[in-house]
This record gives sequence, C-alpha cells and structure tokens, in this order.
Amino acid sequence: KAAEQQHTHSTHAHAQGPQSMALAALLPFLMEARERMGMLEELRTDADGSNPFLDVAPTIAEAEEEVFDPEAVEVDTAIVQALVGTGLPDEGVAGFLRERNAADARAIELCLQSAGRHAVLLELYRVRGMDRQALEHLQALATTGDE
Repeated sequence: KAAEQQHTHSTHAHAQGPQSMALAALLPFLMEARERMGMLEELRTDADGSNPFLDVAPTIAEAEEEVFDPEAVEVDTAIVQALVGTGLPDEGVAGFLRERNAADARAIELCLQSAGRHAVLLELYRVRGMDRQALEHLQALATTGDE
C-alpha cells in the first residue's frame, strides 16, 4: 500500500525540490530490496531461534525479544525516512508502520519528531506499544500548543 501511495505521490515530489525528488527516486529501490528480503519473514528470529511470523508490527516488548537482520532494519528505517522526506501524507506513512516492518523505532521517532508529523508519531507509538512515549508526547503537545 505504501509503495502504491509513494508511486502516486512521486509526481508531487517534483514540486518539493531536489532532495524530495532524490528520496522519491530511492523509494522503489528500497521497496525492491525489501521484497528481495522476503518481506522480513525469513529474517526474523526469536531468541530461541524459532521463526514465528506475526501479521502486525511488534510491540516494544516483542521487538526486544526478536532480532532482525541489520540490513532489514536499515532498509525499513530508510523507507520510512524517505516516505516522510517526500512529504507523503500521514496515512501513507502510518500505513507502512502498521505493516510488519523492522524499522528502528527510535530512529523513526526522531525523524517524525523533527518533521512535526505528530499523528504518525502517535501511530508509531500505538503499533509498537510505546504507551508511555505516546502519553509524554501528547502532554508535550498540550503544553506547547503544537498541532
């Protein structure tokens, strides 16, 4: 879904400048790399070496128990950063985060904070079970008045 939305959005990237255009051009390559990795199914292992596949993004507790191939982490993190950098609407970025992915939650958190993408940040917190961070973010928004 995110790849389709990215493709539709890539024409919008031309109006946003060279950096956005470069990120839009990078996305198909990253998505292809992700597909070559088997959509992470084969890259995920638990501490006991088993490979159960879950349909949703792991919570922080689950993520701490699983190990992703470092390349999968880098690719998925880069995909989210590129989606944000191209200016893809929040729902497109959130859609990718809702899918099973190996994106580094902390790196994505910083990316979304710096881009002011509060709704997507809250979705990251929700799908990863980061309730405390969500509450702290909402409290900070309430005190600063940012939307």
